[in-house]
Amino acid sequence: MAFILNGTLHQAWPSVVTNVAWFLISAVALVRMRSEEADAEPVEATHLQYPGVPDSTGQMAVVEALTGALPVVSSAPGVADGPRLAV
Repeated sequence: MAFILNGTLHQAWPSVVTNVAWFLISAVALVRMRSEEADAEPVEATHLQYPGVPDSTGQMAVVEALTGALPVVSSAPGVADGPRLAV
């Protein structure tokens, strides 16, 4: 609205016409978005699984709770099996 008023005061008519057009486009979009939100029913969130990523969310906690087992953690972090490259 401020751009429309400023353009009108400075008699910049092409700018006023352009800003009025954008104002009308955005007003129509906002009205349509509001009407769609009122009509829409809530949808359950779907589980998103990325390719190549194992689905292990929550499984460790269930196994620990049922068996009383603790996860296996290496005592020397960063040590890999196999040959090493000289740095």
